[in-house]
Amino acid sequence: MKLTPCCPKYNAAVRPVIPPPTMMTCVLSCFIYLFLCKFQEEDHHVLCTKRIKMYHELLQQLKTFEYKKIEGQIGARSGVLQIYKGTDFIISDAAMTTVAATPSWKHYNSPGWAEFTFVVKGNILQTQVGLFEKRVLAQGSHSFLFNPDTLEENQLMGKGEYRIISILMPIDKALFLFHEYLPEFSHVATQLAAGKALFHQSPDHRFADRIAHILNHLWESPKQARLQKLYFESVVNELFCLQWESMLHTPKDHSGLKLRNSDIEKLHYAAGILARSYQEPPSLEQLANEAQLNEYKLKAGFKQLYGTSVLNYALNLRLEQAQKLIKETEKTISEIAYELGYTHSQHFQRAFKKKFGITPNSLRK
Repeated sequence: MKLTPCCPKYNAAVRPVIPPPTMMTCVLSCFIYLFLCKFQEEDHHVLCTKRIKMYHELLQQLKTFEYKKIEGQIGARSGVLQIYKGTDFIISDAAMTTVAATPSWKHYNSPGWAEFTFVVKGNILQTQVGLFEKRVLAQGSHSFLFNPDTLEENQLMGKGEYRIISILMPIDKALFLFHEYLPEFSHVATQLAAGKALFHQSPDHRFADRIAHILNHLWESPKQARLQKLYFESVVNELFCLQWESMLHTPKDHSGLKLRNSDIEKLHYAAGILARSYQEPPSLEQLANEAQLNEYKLKAGFKQLYGTSVLNYALNLRLEQAQKLIKETEKTISEIAYELGYTHSQHFQRAFKKKFGITPNSLRK
């Protein structure tokens, strides 16, 4: 399948200093930004120029079928980037830790490429110019994006650990997969072929077991070059398949509530507030006021968009953080319960067992 160019041309009047990069992902931009923090005092255009130059140097060094791992640390920030370049895809995996809040960063999306992203750790607040403003890409969610040659802004939501995996795929390959295997999403293929921006996000914030397994074992590939090539091609195809399978199972809403685009963005903004304050979540009235929604639309719209209530959404964020602390720290169960806003440890343990099917203590055995 041969495509003619369909993406907007570079507008020199809008961006006179920085030409659009050939290929850029949220992951690569995030990782490059992390290790350019020492240039924060410089002019923004100078910073962006250095960032893009560093990015291009990285890609130029990569050969097809090559794997690269880069580690770095600046002050309190540290991270690891792993990247593999196939014939018609690029996999990038950025894991980082920050002990302080970091400013947002921006880049221009790649023309001619679609990106699917998996947020393994942490929560990110993202703006895609022309599509949405300040939407939460929550831990456990995944998304499919095509927004060519357009500004993207990302913000890490607080300090802690982050891991983001992105796969860049050329539009002709994505179109082939949609046409051959996903007739249910023919409207997506039509938009892609026409060069129209689109964004699809998973209906829930918890990876299916198979997706989680693939992401957790992503880099356990064969060493032999041809087998490694086959392995990563299989991984990309399977993740594409599993991602869109989950989109097919998006729960249908029968409430009759009509949500405008502005309402949806306000609901995503409300979810972002909960992601930052789940230890002591605001009341419904406070949340509605901050999101500029009435309480009915907040409650009904949240249920329609996220498949759960505002209260359960905040509770799930709290319990997922608890699960992480139990696995990764030596804190006692009581300490974790109090840290997450529970007055009584027993209440926390009952809620934990109800969600995960085991007690907090059993998780450590």
